[in-house]
Amino acid sequence: MFAGDSVTDCGRRTDPDGLGDGYVRTLYDGLDPRRPRIVNAGISGNRAADLAGRWSFDVLAHEPSLVSILIGINDTWRRYDENDPTTAESFEDSCRAMLDPLTCPVVLIEPFLLPVKDRQEEWREDLDPKLDVTRELAADPLFELGTHTYDHRGFTKHCYTLGTVPRADMLADVRRAVVELDQLDSHATRWFRFPGGCYDGTALHELASAGVTAVGLDVPGADGFAKSPTPVVKQVLSNVRNGSIVVLHMHGGDNAPYTDEALGPIVKGLRARGYQLVTVTQLMISRR
Repeated sequence: MFAGDSVTDCGRRTDPDGLGDGYVRTLYDGLDPRRPRIVNAGISGNRAADLAGRWSFDVLAHEPSLVSILIGINDTWRRYDENDPTTAESFEDSCRAMLDPLTCPVVLIEPFLLPVKDRQEEWREDLDPKLDVTRELAADPLFELGTHTYDHRGFTKHCYTLGTVPRADMLADVRRAVVELDQLDSHATRWFRFPGGCYDGTALHELASAGVTAVGLDVPGADGFAKSPTPVVKQVLSNVRNGSIVVLHMHGGDNAPYTDEALGPIVKGLRARGYQLVTVTQLMISRR
């Protein structure tokens, strides 16, 4: 689901496919034939409050598995062409009204400005606070990164079909993953999960100096090679309990084709039962 203003719209309402001829179409055309259903809900001229006002019908009604939001430049523009400003506080309120009911992953795209007329550089005064709001909302405290090795081979023999990393290479493999992750996120954690959940005393001994802490799980999502999202949702909701660590894949493709569709119902079901979602770090702190 792609929601936003004219940058997203791009003529989608006169396009037989409903995609328009902008970035939504480009993304759609770049996916393989097994791509998920894509909906363009952009409307030219919308401000954040406009998008929030039609959120239930145009977005939530589709029960999306992922939502991308690009909104905000019209909130700035109206200040200068109609003397109708939107404060950063009002912009944030509208954005939170859209984000709060979502139970699926969200992509927040920063509104942007390409000055093509005299004095449009001055618009930064209005736009920059809205960029700050977008960045703060995107800094989701429920998201953190941990390591899962570099080659994704098993640390024991007969670990599914993953192969086996030689004992002499175990430490180097994990350290390489840590270096790569730190280049992407300077705040990455040192939580570590063995591929396939397979490990023994030898693996733990070899990784003792890696500077990572192995984390297990008690609820496997069973999303690998699933035939539909239904059994994945049932597996998680039937086995979860307070303090559970649920493991799901995030790469999609043939190995995990329905995880994205299962994630929304899983989160919704957990919240309906009164569970609070936390990071591994928060969970470990609460157990001390």
